[in-house]
Order: sequence, then structure tokens, then C-alpha cells
Amino acid sequence: MKLRGAILLGLKIAFVAATSGLVLLLSFYLSVRSLIFGNEVKVPDLSRAPVAEARGRLEAAGLTLEVAGERFDPGAPEGAIISQTPPAGAAIKTNRKVKVVVSRGTEVLDIPDLTGTSERRALLEIDRLGLQLGEVARVTAAARSPDQVIAQDPRPGTEIFRGDKISLLVSRGSREPVWVMPDLGGQPLAGARRLLADHGLRVGHTRVQPSPSPAGIVVGQFPQPGYPVSRRDPITLVVSGEPVV
Repeated sequence: MKLRGAILLGLKIAFVAATSGLVLLLSFYLSVRSLIFGNEVKVPDLSRAPVAEARGRLEAAGLTLEVAGERFDPGAPEGAIISQTPPAGAAIKTNRKVKVVVSRGTEVLDIPDLTGTSERRALLEIDRLGLQLGEVARVTAAARSPDQVIAQDPRPGTEIFRGDKISLLVSRGSREPVWVMPDLGGQPLAGARRLLADHGLRVGHTRVQPSPSPAGIVVGQFPQPGYPVSRRDPITLVVSGEPVV
């Protein structure tokens, strides 16, 4: 009995010692982990929050805020946070900084005066300013060269937001002269061509049609006599027999 009691006592002492060792080992592990990793928290989502509100959220989580920069952003009001590092949901140790970029709002621009410039230069300037091209209307303007900007909307000096549109009124240049189509019937083809050339007109196509008239005489035309015609309009002549080249 004495031997059995001694054995039991020894087992109890060994169990207590082992338990104490495990507790000490666990306590040591936790202490070392705390020293290495510290207490971790999840970074809150600060997007679109004002700086003061974001700072309060971070302080409640044991973190601090640092404004790393500002930039224009038409999608966020001035003073709102538009990006953060580390991102929302990331696990970091307490007392660490979260860097943010704050919106300066939508950039307001003064519209430049594009009138008098070429259409190409106006388009390049619109693109450089981060604006968009709106409608482009074209009109005949005798005092302006072709492709020159006559007017714009909004007007020069007006405040406009980046990304807005500018519409242009562009010159086509002088109106082309318009003549009344003469009656070329009965004339030789060579004479009809000279008459048209004297007015800056041109024969676009000539075709042959059997006719009792002598060969090479104009027996038809398009446009018809009396119709308006310009230099850009090709004229078709119909001649009898074989055309004179």
C-alpha cells in the first residue's frame, strides 16, 4: 500500500509539472508572437468618406491616417477619399498608418478661344484639355478659309468641367459659283466642250446614240438646259454617230 501511494503521488507530481510546463510554454509562445506580430486589425473601407470621418474610423480601429496626395476626380466630391493603402479588409498591426489620396473635386477649366484656328488644331486642343468634341456644323463663309473655326459653344472664357463637350461651327469656304446649264444641242462635241471649259465645267461622260444628225453633234445632255450646275457636277453629253475625240 505504501508503494502504491508513493507511485500515485509521483504521478500527481509529474502531471502537475507537465501541466505547468505546457502553461509556461504556451505563455512564452504567445508573448513571442505578440512581440513579433502585435495585435492585428482589419483596415476599414474609407472610400468616398470625408477625411475627418475616415480619421475617426481608423483611430477606433487603432490605426492612424496619412494624406499621401490629392488629385482631381469628377466622380468624388472635394475632400472625399478616392484611394487607400493598404486596401479595405487587409489585416495589419495596430498603430500602423493608412495612406489615402483625397479628391480635389472636378477640375474647372476656362474654355480657350478656338475661333480662327483650323479645325484640326481645335480638335487637338480639345483633346489636350481633356474635353470632348460635341456637334460640328459647317456653313459657307466667303470671308473664312475652308476648315476654319468660326464659332464655338460654350463661348471662350466660360467655365467648363473636364470631360464636358465643345461644339464647333466650321467654315466650308466660299460658295462655289453656280451657272445655268446652257443648251448644247446641235453643237459639235468639240465646241460644246470648249463652251463648258470656259465656265469651269467639265464633261464627265460622252456616249454615242444613233441619230439622223451628222456624226459628232450633241443630241442630248444631262443636266438639261436651264438647270443649275457647278464645277463639281459632271456633265453627260450624247452625240450622234462616232464622237469626235
